[in-house]
Amino acid sequence: MDPDERPAARRRGRGPRRHRRHLNRLARALRRRGWRVERRFGAHPPLLHVYAPEAPNVGESVLVAGGPTAPWFRSSTGAYLAPCSDPSRAIEAVTDQLTPWVAAALTPAR
Repeated sequence: MDPDERPAARRRGRGPRRHRRHLNRLARALRRRGWRVERRFGAHPPLLHVYAPEAPNVGESVLVAGGPTAPWFRSSTGAYLAPCSDPSRAIEAVTDQLTPWVAAALTPAR
């Protein structure tokens, strides 16, 4: 097949295989920061479930979505976290989203 006849998503490398690569790289970085990560690559689209080990019932799902010029990490709430080229920024965004929820889950009820 002529490269110009291939679907645009494949030409730009935005297919599921590329998404899994971005998510694997993010998963490794999140684990280094103390987060637990479950890969859910059987789902469509592939995604990561991120949660704190001490509060496994509180988490966020992250997937790869098309951005204006490059793929971005996006949360299950629809918020764009960071370009896939900047996993550190995505980790900061996930941390900012989850920390208050984890803190609330760990606070004893009165």
